[in-house]
Amino acid sequence: AEFCDYAYEKHGLTTVFLFLQRKVDYSICASIKDKMKSRGVVIGANYKVSSLLSLISKMHVCVGMRLHTLIYSSSVGVPVIGIVYDPKVNGFLEYMGEEMYINTEDITKDKLSEYLDKVCTEYDSTQSNLKYNVRILRNKAEENVDLLKKLLVGGKN
Repeated sequence: AEFCDYAYEKHGLTTVFLFLQRKVDYSICASIKDKMKSRGVVIGANYKVSSLLSLISKMHVCVGMRLHTLIYSSSVGVPVIGIVYDPKVNGFLEYMGEEMYINTEDITKDKLSEYLDKVCTEYDSTQSNLKYNVRILRNKAEENVDLLKKLLVGGKN
């Protein structure tokens, strides 16, 4: 909650809590929002991926712990600050060349604030690097599809 207030006071950012797993995430989001001094919004529903991507694309930065949220944010060029609760989150962020992440047991307002300040100060270069890394990842995915097609066609001969 203190970090969310800092984001608003220092950078004018309104916190939007977007949850993908209602049973697990909603109560945590609502609890943090209730402790905030600044305005925050909690939203979540069974959105289509296209709606989530549209919503996320309007955000300035994503501080997230769910892998799909980080993937969606990255795919639309929204810089991410990761909260690592599982090795898959850490793995994705490192694969994307992202250095701004913190393990759940190490979270502090100061560390999150430091990362947010860096994103906001170096926004254009952070976003540019992210978009570049996403392009590389998409190219690799296309190469994998091409290889799979070749294997499938080759297997029929």
